[in-house]
Amino acid sequence: FPGDAMFRGETRPYGALLTYSVNPPKEGTGKTGEEKSDEETKDEEDTQAQRRPKDSKPKVKIEILDANGKVIRKMDGPMEKGINRTAWNLRTDSPKFPRLTPPTGDDPFTPQGPEVLPGTYTVKIKIGKAEAAQTVEVLPDPRTNIPLEARRQKYETIIKVGQRIEVATEAVNQIQNVRKTIGIILDQIKERKDTVARDVRKAAETLKKKLTTLADTFVDEPNRIQGISRNPNTAAAKLGYVLRSLGYNW
Repeated sequence: FPGDAMFRGETRPYGALLTYSVNPPKEGTGKTGEEKSDEETKDEEDTQAQRRPKDSKPKVKIEILDANGKVIRKMDGPMEKGINRTAWNLRTDSPKFPRLTPPTGDDPFTPQGPEVLPGTYTVKIKIGKAEAAQTVEVLPDPRTNIPLEARRQKYETIIKVGQRIEVATEAVNQIQNVRKTIGIILDQIKERKDTVARDVRKAAETLKKKLTTLADTFVDEPNRIQGISRNPNTAAAKLGYVLRSLGYNW
């Protein structure tokens, strides 16, 4: 009996659905397929096949701009020939958190910024030099009765906390740059045994210890001890706690 079959479909993603049609250009020159010769096509396909990882696919660049023209979110979208669809979850980009190790491509957790305020936003979709733009109207959630001014105060507070986090991130980046410079200098004098070289090594070790102490005030040093360790007194931990509290509560 066909009526007792199971019918399933994907849940509609939260946010604004972005639908667009593309005719992807051949990679490398930004020309569309109709603009390129067979020889150009073959040469570029061979080159791109060598460069691109097997599981990677071309993407369109998507930017979300607020009413003042400021880019508040950058994301990638699918770029299959024909009709494509992706979703913007109505959030801004997250502030850059301080870290002492570079992020990996397979990082499963990507922090999110706050949900935007109700209003009109511009969506730009870019493929090479080609660009299309359209507006999106974000409406307040009808299930909650929160005044716009209260939403604005919360949003602006979250943005300010995010700015403080990025100040800490810049400080940690500068510490890492100094560490790299020390490593370069020590590598250059590793074969020298004169007094000047010994003094430089001694000063470098002293400076590295001071940098470690300073870095500990901003963020946890990874791989220092075995297992999971979190220091709640670092700047990143304290500011992150404030950011999460603001994001989860009214």
